[in-house]
Amino acid sequence: MDPIAVVAERRIRLNSKKNEAKCFWSRQRPFDLRRQPMITIAAASALGIVAEKSQSIGLAIFGLVILVGLWRYTGSLRWRHWAILMATVAMTAAVRSRWDESNYQSATVRELITDDLQPAIVVGKVSGLVQRVAKRQSDLKQGESPWITRFNVDVSSIRQGVDFKNCQGRLWVSVDTEVDQIGTGDTVRLSGKIAAFMQPTNPGQTDMRLVARNLRQHGRLFVRDARQVETIERAAWGLNRLANRISLNGEKTLMNCLGADTGALAAALVVGRRSSLDPELQDKLLETGTVHLLSVSGLHMGIVAMMVRAIATSLGLRGVAQILFVGICCLLFVAVTGGRPPVLRAAMLVAVVLAAAAFDRQSLPLNSLAAAALVLMLINPTDLSRVGVQLSFLAVATLVSCGQRYREMDDELRAESQLDRLAQTAASPLRRRLRWVVGKLNNAFWFSLCVTLTTTPLVWMHFNLVTPIAVFANVLLGVPMTVALLSGLLAVVCAMAWDRLAFPAGEVCFAALWIMQQVIDVAADFVWGHFWLPGPPAWWVASYYALLVAGFAGIGRRYRARCFVIGSIAWCVIAWWLAVLPSQNRSNDLRATFIDVGHGTSVILN
Repeated sequence: MDPIAVVAERRIRLNSKKNEAKCFWSRQRPFDLRRQPMITIAAASALGIVAEKSQSIGLAIFGLVILVGLWRYTGSLRWRHWAILMATVAMTAAVRSRWDESNYQSATVRELITDDLQPAIVVGKVSGLVQRVAKRQSDLKQGESPWITRFNVDVSSIRQGVDFKNCQGRLWVSVDTEVDQIGTGDTVRLSGKIAAFMQPTNPGQTDMRLVARNLRQHGRLFVRDARQVETIERAAWGLNRLANRISLNGEKTLMNCLGADTGALAAALVVGRRSSLDPELQDKLLETGTVHLLSVSGLHMGIVAMMVRAIATSLGLRGVAQILFVGICCLLFVAVTGGRPPVLRAAMLVAVVLAAAAFDRQSLPLNSLAAAALVLMLINPTDLSRVGVQLSFLAVATLVSCGQRYREMDDELRAESQLDRLAQTAASPLRRRLRWVVGKLNNAFWFSLCVTLTTTPLVWMHFNLVTPIAVFANVLLGVPMTVALLSGLLAVVCAMAWDRLAFPAGEVCFAALWIMQQVIDVAADFVWGHFWLPGPPAWWVASYYALLVAGFAGIGRRYRARCFVIGSIAWCVIAWWLAVLPSQNRSNDLRATFIDVGHGTSVILN
């Protein structure tokens, strides 16, 4: 091809992109849904589940119209066929949600459980991880075990009175001592007191019945002594049993190397065991907006995947062998941390990336994220209503979308900056490194700001908390958290060979966690770092995310970032006005609110 024609064509395309950047309203479609079909399929599935829960056909029809309109707006063809497909997906998801609810409600164990504690003997199989919870020092009696053991049991029969009755369901079990002899999959006989989950006794208190429903638990069983736990049959060794043993031994290793308090923090970060965390530390993490750092999710999975890939490269593994090695290690990490939805979502994204690399295909992050959401909704439809799952997916979607700020320039635009890069190479090495560090910090603060702004409405509505300090705290905690995670994993692995080998890595983990605790303490005490406020109305929160999607689709790239930041701050100001300002319709009546405080009486007069 004629070089002059090539240069002319490149110049025309460059001018076109510059003109596009100057336009407030985007002339191009934000993405082609034909290349990312899982986005609309996952949205249709969520719509079907929400419509089934709310028993609203009108909501389902309205949502499908919006999805079809979005499909047509992006220039996709055959929209009628796609509308039929999305309607079918929505109905399938609704049927799956109804079937799941029917299975939960039809569990026969619910017929034997009342609100009052009753003695019972339960036979069932241990499911999930076996957790250890540290008792409060004030509640600890002399000679008593400092640990509580908790796990789930899939019930097969219950004895109340004389005879055993066959039944099915799941119980949450709490043993008031440490029990080492049971593992995942074991068939056990438990003697204790059984009861249903209690309804909240105070305004604003978490309804544990909803939490139990999401976890498919039907009741509680309290066991006083380890002698009341009898193993009938041990399960064969498998992935779940191996993961439970590794997780439990890892927690003990970190406790021995780092002490009780710091070891509990390390166990939450490394193996996902958060039951022994200090409540005061949990409050500080919530107030600084950094509680997600101890919830094993995509960030942790990404760090582990990069570490495992580096190990595979150092071992000389290439191609399919490296992909299999990374995949198996990530699968084991998912099992060790309990297979919670955020970890499953991250594992699915890693699996998509590995599959794309194996078949030499391009991986589309938003499409992969939507596919992960679809799988989780099919596994457990109630995950859609869990705040933690919503925040996890929202944070990842924000990182993917806001990352386009640094991917707007294509090859032609980057070619124009070659002279600038050439000038930078003439600078001193110290100056180049300084520019590199400043650039990385700029990116980190931008991503932290974006995630904080997009998650604030949900956190505010559910937890009555706004944490602007999170923008800075998350960036400052990034490096020590990475060091603590990697050194903690190294300590757990070394302890499998010999306990003393874990101490050097444990010392590094201790130092990193000490830095994290200092940053968290300073951030929690920072003036104007966090605010406890009444939650905004749900309709106002929904309007924010609707406007967010509309802005991403319609506003030009040049103005998108500043409109996002200014619009989010304006939304927060209006939300504060809606939530804090007193109602115009004041009543002269005296209101008395009685609060359940255990022993004694507490009354609030309004």
